[in-house]
Amino acid sequence: MRLAPGRLAPALFLSMLAAASLAEDPPPPPKPRALTDIEKKVLDKVNSYRKAAGLKDVSMDVELSGACQKHADYLVTNYTRQKSEGKTGVDEIEGRAGFTKEGQKAGLSSAVHYVEPVLSVEELMGTFGNRVAFLQANLERIGLGVANGSNPAWYVVIDTRSGLTGAWADPFVLYPGDKQMNVPPLMKPGSQNPIPADKDGRAGFPITVCFKRSDTIANAKGTLKDAKGKEVAIWLVAPETSAEAKELRTIGIIAQDPLDRGVTYTAWFEADVNGAKLSKTWTFSTGKK
Repeated sequence: MRLAPGRLAPALFLSMLAAASLAEDPPPPPKPRALTDIEKKVLDKVNSYRKAAGLKDVSMDVELSGACQKHADYLVTNYTRQKSEGKTGVDEIEGRAGFTKEGQKAGLSSAVHYVEPVLSVEELMGTFGNRVAFLQANLERIGLGVANGSNPAWYVVIDTRSGLTGAWADPFVLYPGDKQMNVPPLMKPGSQNPIPADKDGRAGFPITVCFKRSDTIANAKGTLKDAKGKEVAIWLVAPETSAEAKELRTIGIIAQDPLDRGVTYTAWFEADVNGAKLSKTWTFSTGKK
């Protein structure tokens, strides 16, 4: 078939148009994989604590989880050895079996624990220092890696730093939150006890006030009262007197003995933050809803 100059056969024109469209529109990136059941459970647990503190939910980032998994797998092979060398679960040493740059970075960005994953979150939240990572107001994404060993049986790696990409709107974060119920009576043992005077290791559940890492906190005060208005003997852990509290920008109000069950407590703090005086009075309960 002869065509007039400047004209194309319809079929040829359509094929050229389709080819041009394909060249202009690259295929969409692959969708991220679906979350595993354990990722969903850990995410729900973390968000339940954040909700109690008045914070927005975070999401589970599968890319961060992939790096966390590499670090968890590395720990199965190397944790016992490096613990004997004075290293911790966040460390990943180049040259050892299973080492990856991604895993090393994840370890340094993570809370690492050694019990079943959901219980790991519960126990970390029961400490003074480790809970702060989950209660950062600007945290938007977390990652999770889980591996099984022999001793310990679990290696749980939760990245709580790589997703610090949001805004921090409120001046501080309280935990337990205002009017929170079912607060445990005891502080869980952490990597270090924030209270050197706590000889029996049976301090009450920590009440914490977390600030932005750029804040300067001075002249911190705090009290805790029971339902009858009687002051409870406490240890005050403050940035001026505790290196850990200074690093975390966190004030701790910690009863010297376990909290009583079924009691509504009133907590109060005051501090100079960046030169301005801030204070708050709030209640929480060790009773059930």
